[in-house]
Amino acid sequence: MGKPSPGVDMAVLDPDGNQIVNKEGDFAVLITPMAEHLIFKGYRRGTDGKVEYNRPEKVDKEGRRWYITGDRGYVDDDGYFWFVGRDDDVINSSGYRIGPFEVESALKVWHLM
Repeated sequence: MGKPSPGVDMAVLDPDGNQIVNKEGDFAVLITPMAEHLIFKGYRRGTDGKVEYNRPEKVDKEGRRWYITGDRGYVDDDGYFWFVGRDDDVINSSGYRIGPFEVESALKVWHLM
């Protein structure tokens, strides 16, 4: 993938919220006042149009808040990020969430044609 854009603090976190290097973990973006408006905030729920904030976050030992992207990978000693996969095996295509079962089923049907 490469290095983050200038001004974006990114890390790979373990399950406890510690930054790790050369080990697989969760990609995370540091939530700062500047980045707050650029990060996904939640899902729209109900007919009242209210947004329920259920952003996936982790707080580290210093109290910093990290947005968990849902992607997994690792960062090397030179600061390059390497993508490994998604943590939920769900594909988002044109706003539709597609699970591996649907992809498998479509491939089986296509193979039989």
